[in-house]
Amino acid sequence: MQKLNNLSKFLLGFIVVYAFLSAIHFTQPVKKAHVAFFITFEQFVFNMFHPNTRTDFQFYQGPPNPNNAGETFDFSIMIYTKNQWRKARLYPATPPNVQLNQTVKLTSIGPMTLFLSLLLISPIHWKRKLVAFFSGSFLIFVCIALKFSYLFQANDTMFALDNFSLWGMLTNLFGNAFRTHEFLLLCVVAIWAMVSFRLKDYKWFLE
Repeated sequence: MQKLNNLSKFLLGFIVVYAFLSAIHFTQPVKKAHVAFFITFEQFVFNMFHPNTRTDFQFYQGPPNPNNAGETFDFSIMIYTKNQWRKARLYPATPPNVQLNQTVKLTSIGPMTLFLSLLLISPIHWKRKLVAFFSGSFLIFVCIALKFSYLFQANDTMFALDNFSLWGMLTNLFGNAFRTHEFLLLCVVAIWAMVSFRLKDYKWFLE
């Protein structure tokens, strides 16, 4: 009976927290702050694994232009070659090799809302939650970087990817799966479980 009580509390808490975070994430001030957080750290993670190119993540600056789902763009991804980036540092008006406009709903808000909801109701100390937040967020950004790497390569953006590097092999191995939003969410759940709990902590769900 206690097992059902623990699991029931966890699931109920998850539903409440997820609904709350989903609601506030789409208010303009919170959404704008989320975009700023995402493009700053995703640019850092993405460029760390792609030394042969330079990719900038920026707030979308163009006119309102909804995508196929009817959502307006939130940020732009600018892909430069090394030579283009050197030129852009001297001449800021230098255009990128490719510019891709994106929304954050499925790219970041969905995965991060799921991760935060699971983490906030996890039966662990707040100090461990804080450590898990930073380590888990980094791993989620790595997964998103893998997703972008594959999509850039698959859509013939002249994106330079070394197929013989570890990153290239991971991109080719998991890239097609990352086309689906559901696979990224499954990765988020696995990351949450990995960074949040020690082996003995799982007994809480079984008591």
